[in-house]
Formats: sequence, structure tokens, C-alpha cells
Amino acid sequence: MFSLDTHLYEKLVRLNLGVATLTTVIDIGRSANLTILSQGGIFKGSKMVQCCVPCCNNRNDVNKTVSYYRFPPDDKEKRRWLKFIRRDDFTPNYNSRYHFDWNVQIMPLIDQLLLTLMKLRLNCGILDLATRFNCCRATVTNIFITISSALYDILYVGMMENNIPSRIKNQTSLPDCFQPFPNCRIVLDCTEVAVSNTERLDTQSHLYSHYKGRTTLKALIGVAPNGIITFASDLYGGSTSDKAITADCGVLQQLEPGDMVMADKGFTIRDILPEGVSLNIPTFLVNGQFTMEEINHNRLVASARIHVERSIQRLKTFDILTYIPYQYKKHVNKILKVCVCLTNLQKPILREIA
Repeated sequence: MFSLDTHLYEKLVRLNLGVATLTTVIDIGRSANLTILSQGGIFKGSKMVQCCVPCCNNRNDVNKTVSYYRFPPDDKEKRRWLKFIRRDDFTPNYNSRYHFDWNVQIMPLIDQLLLTLMKLRLNCGILDLATRFNCCRATVTNIFITISSALYDILYVGMMENNIPSRIKNQTSLPDCFQPFPNCRIVLDCTEVAVSNTERLDTQSHLYSHYKGRTTLKALIGVAPNGIITFASDLYGGSTSDKAITADCGVLQQLEPGDMVMADKGFTIRDILPEGVSLNIPTFLVNGQFTMEEINHNRLVASARIHVERSIQRLKTFDILTYIPYQYKKHVNKILKVCVCLTNLQKPILREIA
């Protein structure tokens, strides 16, 4: 009986010690919580974000029109941020944020345009551009998206959209290689742009291109006989066929009876062309050997079609089209079409046109 009472007593002592320890841990947790909240931060992993600027009550669950950014890891840049918000003695933690409205007017417009063009042509890194233009990385992204959208509205929507030159207009600047094809309205070909992988298997299978061996986006490019790009479709998944893109992108609705479309062998689109529109592609090998007439026809088509490949090659000199990062997935169509318009602003490909 005595041993049983002793055993119960020992268990009770251990239980009291456990309760005391747990109470101490809770008190420490509360203290740490108050310290973090007083510094304007949040627990790591929480979805709520609050600005640490004094007297600022902005939170991501209240005001969704502002952006929240962590303090930069660089000590010099971090001190500059702290001086700006007048909290020199504040020590930012992992969850400390600073908010500001989306405003790209802090940089001269000419510099914003230069930044955008550098991103399009050279595909400079965000940190590189932020260092060159003395701004934060978020500002670089905001400027690029804003200015590229403005260029899209001005150059593409205002001048190029639904504006394929007529057959008669093309004949005023018809190069020698297209003299055998005076009715050619447009030369079609597809180009692919590498894109980052996605975690969803169904989306990844739609983007996977067997031709490139990776996930890509594909667009239809239309070039006039004089080498000017006159049509650019939206970007489709890399597995989409050339015929499906041609049928869906809207280029056929701009063709008229009497027009001729020139393309590669892969464009088996004769059955979907509007009535009165003809297709000119290289002849398929049927009987094991081309006839002399077929050889001459293929040679003429190849000498004319080469210019659409040269135009696409010039388009690909915009390095941003070598790989589209994930954060620009909502803007890829505008980026492609802005690059098309900027390509057309360069000197003509054909020397005789120049």
C-alpha cells in the first residue's frame, strides 16, 4: 500500500513539472509573438502580410491594390530602405514587409523605355536591370509589364492588328523571287518559344513539343512577299499542330478570293482555306522521283519561302523569346507581338526592297 502511494506521488510530481514547463513555453511563445507583431512582421508560413512602416495599417487581406516586398538581403540596400521609412534602429526579420503602390512614374519615361527594350532584346536579368537603373527588382518588373503593354497597344493594336496588306499592295513591292507568284498574299510558318515547365501533367503534355524535345509555346507567323511580318498569332501549346493553329488564330478570315497562301509541306490546310484562296506548298514525292516540272516548282517555292525563315530568324534575335519565364506567362502574347513590331522597324531583309 505504501509503495503504491509513493508511485502515485512521483507521477503527480512529474505531472506538475510538465505543466510548469508547458506554461513557461507558452509564456515565451506569447512574448515572441508580441515582439514580432510589434516589429510589423508575421509568423513565417502565415498567409497574412502586414507593412512594417510606422502608422501604416495596410495588410494583404484588407488592401489588395498594393504590393508587399521583403527587405533586400544586401546590408547597404537594407539600410537605405530603413532610412527611407524612418526606422534606423529597426531590425527586419524574415517576415518584415514594406508596401508601396504600383507606380512606375518614379523613373523618367525615356529610361523606362530603355529598360523595356533592354529586357526584350538582351533579356537582361531583373537584378541586373535593377542595379543599372538604381531601383528595386519589383519596379523593374512593373515597368517592363507597363511599357510593353503600352507598346503593344500603340504598335500592334494601333498599326498591325487585322491589317494584312492586300494582294494589290504587295505587288507594288514584289521582289524578283516572288515574280512567279504575283498573287501571293502571305507566307506562313510556325515558330516555337521555350517555356518553363509546369507541375500539372495535363498542361505539360499540352506544352510538350516532340520537334523541340521540351515544353514550348508555338505561334503562327505570316510574312509578306517583301519580308515584312504582317501577322502574328497568339501562342499555343507546343503540341498543337500547324493546321489547328491556322484554323483557330483568325488569319484565314482576313484572306480574300484570288489570294494565294505559300507555306511549307507541314501545312496541309487546303481543306480549311476560304473559297477562292489557293495554297502553294512544295510538291510531295509520290512515285519515287520528282519530275522536272516538280523540281522547278519546288526550287521556286524554296527560293521564295526562305525569306519567311529569315524574318523569323531576325525575330528570334530578341533574346527574351529564347525562354519565357513563368512570371511572364500572362503577358507572352503581348511580348511576342511587340517583338514582331520592333522587328518590322528594322531595315528590310531584301536589299532590292531597301
